[in-house]
Amino acid sequence: MNITTTVGLSGGIYSVDISTGADVFTPIEQDAVSRFGEPLIECGGTFTLDALNYTLDSLTRYFPSQFPIRQRFSIADNANAYDRATLWKNTILTRIVSAITTLRGNNITQLGTEVHNLSTTP
Repeated sequence: MNITTTVGLSGGIYSVDISTGADVFTPIEQDAVSRFGEPLIECGGTFTLDALNYTLDSLTRYFPSQFPIRQRFSIADNANAYDRATLWKNTILTRIVSAITTLRGNNITQLGTEVHNLSTTP
């Protein structure tokens, strides 16, 4: 999988971008997405690491068609804004990997055409 993350700081606000490249999926991943559809990634919710714990409003996005995504963290609002930004980035990446791994693990049932000659004679 090809994902790019960028963390920037401007005006006291950390900005985190998560985007995809042209070849976001390997052939196996692309096959799974083609068969089962794009996974929904929750980009909000609860974020926890050790003593750091915060919640963002729920925000679901289809991956990769609704990416890039961006989240901002203000130093004025939270002195630990950088830690929040890093935790958000790492959590979203984990959620993406988990969703694609789940897609790849889906069983493909028997597909194809079958012809059945059924007797209707009593």
